[in-house]
Amino acid sequence: MSADPIIIVGAGIGGLTAAIALRRRGWAVQVLERAPAVAAVGAGITIQANAHAILRALGVQFSADNTLPLGTMEIRSLGRCLMRMDSDRLPVATPSLNVHRANLHAALLTTLGPEHVQLGRAVVDVTVDEDGATVELADGERIRGCAVIGADGAGSAVRKSLLGPDACDLRLAHQACWRFALRAPGRVPPISVEHWAPGRRAGVIPLAGDRVYIYLVQSTVPGVPGSLPAGKLRDHFGDIDPALDGLLTLVTDETPVHQGDLGEHKAVCFGRGRVVLLGDAAHAMTPNLGQGAGMSIEDAAELALLLDPTSPVPTDLAEQLSALRMARVRDIQSTAWRIGALAHVDSAWVRWVRDRLLPLVPQGLSDRQTRALWGPGEALGARLADLA
Repeated sequence: MSADPIIIVGAGIGGLTAAIALRRRGWAVQVLERAPAVAAVGAGITIQANAHAILRALGVQFSADNTLPLGTMEIRSLGRCLMRMDSDRLPVATPSLNVHRANLHAALLTTLGPEHVQLGRAVVDVTVDEDGATVELADGERIRGCAVIGADGAGSAVRKSLLGPDACDLRLAHQACWRFALRAPGRVPPISVEHWAPGRRAGVIPLAGDRVYIYLVQSTVPGVPGSLPAGKLRDHFGDIDPALDGLLTLVTDETPVHQGDLGEHKAVCFGRGRVVLLGDAAHAMTPNLGQGAGMSIEDAAELALLLDPTSPVPTDLAEQLSALRMARVRDIQSTAWRIGALAHVDSAWVRWVRDRLLPLVPQGLSDRQTRALWGPGEALGARLADLA
């Protein structure tokens, strides 16, 4: 094992999970985060069974006060149930959980130990030689590692350094998304629901502590980014569902809202040699399967399993990870894109056909597809547990 640590750029979900997994394997790690504090945006997240299996194997624990089981989720179109999934019925060892992102980050940071994270450390360049890699920081400092992991998001500085300034360009879905959480005593829905309406959709996800996570998505004109003040969201989404209407009355211009245009990387890339990309830095995707964080967590698990602490870091580490992960993430990425397109079809005739065909999908087939979605992550979790 090298005396130099593995440098992880980015203290998001993927970066922290990778750090935890690598430390459990015996590697020294150093996480560099450009932000002055570890902050979570997006308000809520569902940790699906594939990701939860890995986190549980790594010893990441959640307080019962901070989580809710996913339970039942429905997709509805103008009040009509198109699809229904009851996660409690599926035979899984680890349940899917709804949790606020701040609670997820706190659990990851507690498991890792904050002493392994340096904040306010912006990486601007990465250079590689035959023995390892060196990162250059914005203040001019250089830090050497036996490998560098870029887990710094869709606009990854590591990806740009490795592949060029245009490497983070996205294929835009022409859909804008607003995400936020609200305290809503007495108004938290019993199940998770995604509503589809012409050119729009809205997700309402119950969270612990009388909170609800809401995401709103609207089709946009190509080339025109979506932008709405929080207080105006009710004007654009307030006629989709009566319960949603009531929740949107709680939104003000002071409500913390994360807004972004949805898209995916034009090319999936896991890096080169000892410089590895994972999560959104490798394969930014639209969130329509709820698997962006899940794929980051799976990447981190697979990477840790690749790295034998009794051997040097392979010179083709990124290529080995790519061989194991490429087919999986491309499938998830393309499926998520198709779901987003299906939800936002322009043609009223196509919507009519969609809304009548989807309810005809046998529940057994839908359950098998969900199990296939979760299975690879559960297998990774089992392998990590066996190494503990």
